[in-house]
Amino acid sequence: ATRAGIGLDVINKIPRGLLLSQERGKKEGVDNLNVEFSLENVKKHMIPQLEKEISTEGKGDLQRDIPIVLFTAELLETNTVSDESYATTKQMLGGDDSILVEIVAIVGYYAYVAYTLNVFRIASSSS
Repeated sequence: ATRAGIGLDVINKIPRGLLLSQERGKKEGVDNLNVEFSLENVKKHMIPQLEKEISTEGKGDLQRDIPIVLFTAELLETNTVSDESYATTKQMLGGDDSILVEIVAIVGYYAYVAYTLNVFRIASSSS
């Protein structure tokens, strides 16, 4: 994501949900690792940080980046996207389906990698 120009502040606002080893009940917003992943939480926590980063640092393009983030969050939450989300995102990307295909392929690839790492209990290099 940083190669695409997204700052670490935005990346750190991605709701990641709770790991089984973490205790539940920490206050929402204190630690984003404890905010359950949902489209609503992406809107609440990540979009404001993305808007701030774009307006203060000039990185990215709100008209393009926000629909991509919302499209991706909806895909992750529901395993599909609504016709409205598809049409809105496609329009913001200049009507090009190939970019949507790339987004879906990247999300699917990362899901595949995550499943493999989780099932075979492969620890991260920081563990």
